[in-house]
Amino acid sequence: MGDHGAVDYALGAQEPRLEKAEVLTDETWVRSDRVFPTGPVAAGVAIDDLGIIAKVPRAMRVEDVPREQRPDLPLFERAEAAYVEANFEGTPAKDRQGCSTDVLIGTELQGREGYEGAPRDCALVLSLLSLFAATLPLTTPYALDVLSGTWTALFLARRPLLGVLHGVKKDRG
Repeated sequence: MGDHGAVDYALGAQEPRLEKAEVLTDETWVRSDRVFPTGPVAAGVAIDDLGIIAKVPRAMRVEDVPREQRPDLPLFERAEAAYVEANFEGTPAKDRQGCSTDVLIGTELQGREGYEGAPRDCALVLSLLSLFAATLPLTTPYALDVLSGTWTALFLARRPLLGVLHGVKKDRG
């Protein structure tokens, strides 16, 4: 059994503390109701996960960028201090800093290549399952709902492709 307010509780506990610590500011905060930050660093919270991304010169590996030129590090330090002050337990196994390629809040980011989108390994598996389903002589509405719902989740990282799914689903009523 869960609590339908769990997401709100998690966000409500984290966001004010991160705002006070100046991790989430008008210049850095990624929110659904605002334009994506255009500065050197962006930060956002999804349920109980904090994600911070920074722009570094594409020609450089993240490891080679001097600490003083990394705009994400002060935010990580302030966030960690805010979590310690609030006695929030973290998950060190999930903590990552200095990655040029990673999956962050369900989106694969490849900084040097300039790719962002759904994790490609997930897209490949979903493509294969969809092709298999297309070869079946019969399927169930539930199976089609699961497939189209999963494609919708996958396309959330590529908003223009959501238009395709909108066209598919609008005739269903």
